[in-house]
Amino acid sequence: MIVTMITILVTCFLVFKLHAQGTKWSFSMTRFVFLAFVFLSSAEIFFSQNLIASVISPVSAQVWPNQRVSGDVPSQAIDGSIYTYTWSTESFTTTSASLGLELSGLTDISRIRLWKDTSAGEAALNSRKDLLIQYTTDTNANLSDRNWTNVSGLTNGFQGTEYLVATSVNSNGTVIGDFHNSLGGDGWASLSFNPVQATGIRIFFSKTAGELNTYMHYRVYEFQVYGSELPSVPEPTSIAIFSALGSLGVVRGFKRYRKR
Repeated sequence: MIVTMITILVTCFLVFKLHAQGTKWSFSMTRFVFLAFVFLSSAEIFFSQNLIASVISPVSAQVWPNQRVSGDVPSQAIDGSIYTYTWSTESFTTTSASLGLELSGLTDISRIRLWKDTSAGEAALNSRKDLLIQYTTDTNANLSDRNWTNVSGLTNGFQGTEYLVATSVNSNGTVIGDFHNSLGGDGWASLSFNPVQATGIRIFFSKTAGELNTYMHYRVYEFQVYGSELPSVPEPTSIAIFSALGSLGVVRGFKRYRKR
C-alpha cells in the first residue's frame, strides 16, 4: 500500500494548493483522483505479485541415505519438467530419507512447491507420508553432513491456492499424512513458512503410521523453492473500494473547507 498512501498524500497537497489559488474543485477532478487511486493500486498489486513469484534455481538435488542412482535420479526433480520424476531413494529402500536442495549461498526463502504423486513403488499401492521441512545455513558439499533446523510458521498453500492434500500441516514444520496427487487432479502443492536465510532446504519423509507399503520412495516430479514474500497486499476489490472512499473523503473534506 506504499504507492497508494503516497498518492493520497500528494492528492491532499494538490487539493489545498488549488484552494489557495482559488481554483474550484470539479467532478472531472474527482473522477481523475479516483482513477489514479485504482490504477496505482492495481500496479502495486501487479509488481508485488511478480516479485513474490520468483523461483530460485538450486545448485543440486540430493537424497540421503540411499540416493537413487539406477534411473529417475534426484536431479530430475529440478529439471523444470513435470513429465520427469525421481523416486528419490534406490530400489528396495525401507528406511526414511531426505530429499534436499542445495542453494548457491545464503538465500532468502519462504516457500516450497511440489508436483508429486502418491506412488509407493509397489503395484497398486499408494502411500501416505509424514514430512518434516527443514533448512540449513551450513556449506558442506554434501547436504547429509549439514545441520538442519525446522522451519517455523509452516502453513498450507499460497495466497489461498495450491493446498497440499494431507491430514495436517503444522506450524512446527511437520506434515502428517501427505497424500497429494498432482497427476490425479490435485495440481501444484505449496508449503509456506516464515522467511529464513538458508543454503539448503530439505523434505525429510517417512511412512505414516498404519500404511501397508514395504518400501520407502517419494516420487517427485518438480521440487521448487521460492524467495521470501513481500508484505501481503489487499485484494483488488478491497483496494478499489478504499480508493473510492478515499476520493470521496478528500472531496467532501475540501468542500467543507471552502464553506468556512
